[in-house]
Amino acid sequence: MANDSTFNFVLRLKAENQTMEAKQISFEVKLLTKLKKYLPADSSDGKAMISMEEGSTLHDLKGILGIPADEFDGIVIDRVHSEIEDSDVLNNGESFTFYATVGGG
Repeated sequence: MANDSTFNFVLRLKAENQTMEAKQISFEVKLLTKLKKYLPADSSDGKAMISMEEGSTLHDLKGILGIPADEFDGIVIDRVHSEIEDSDVLNNGESFTFYATVGGG
């Protein structure tokens, strides 16, 4: 019969293993005009490949990029203008383009 310390060790191993097995999704993010400043340093041509844990939402993505809600006007997903909520789950392989309206007079 296993003692409590052995049992706790097995539980810790299982928890660590589950954490290590968390699936990742990857997608392209493109930021236009004044939003380019929020891209990671290793990005090029206004684009970056982002990897996040499966089940991540638009809110999570905006948090990683640091884009304030009032800085962008819309999102294009896979080249289609989309209505997406902060709570919507992101999908592997999608392409997101954030844009801000540039005004002038």
